[in-house]
Amino acid sequence: MEQRTLVKWLKILVLFAAVCGLGLAGGVLPLAGQWLVESYPEFSYCFWPWLIFLWVLSIPCFWALYLAWKIFGNIEKDHAFTTENAEYMGRISFLAVADAVVLLVGNVLFWLIGMNHPGILLLCFVVTLIGIGFSVAAAALSHLIWKAADLQDQSDWTI
Repeated sequence: MEQRTLVKWLKILVLFAAVCGLGLAGGVLPLAGQWLVESYPEFSYCFWPWLIFLWVLSIPCFWALYLAWKIFGNIEKDHAFTTENAEYMGRISFLAVADAVVLLVGNVLFWLIGMNHPGILLLCFVVTLIGIGFSVAAAALSHLIWKAADLQDQSDWTI
């Protein structure tokens, strides 16, 4: 597959993820919350705190998609192995681990004040582990891109 074709598909994937995320955060989550409040009115006090918490959790995801878009733009310009891309991947790694930690801490706090079910808390642990795994993978890619950029810089100086 050609580089431009690959970048085009990667950008389409980022746009698709962003649209799905906006649909989830702006449509599905509020509608599901309203349905839960109508079905179980005794939990209506949980609606806004949980919805705001989930919206806050979506911010790092959208920021990571923006950084991925910038990386793909650099790849399109044939600047795949640059320190700039390595820094972007490092930021994505940080965003993933920060989001995972905020998810875990928020769920534990909600559980402590009686606004969370223990089953949701257990599911949160699994999602946190997945987020940390994603962060480690992004950190490893950042390191590899940094090494490749360093090798490329060295080879540019070689005659």
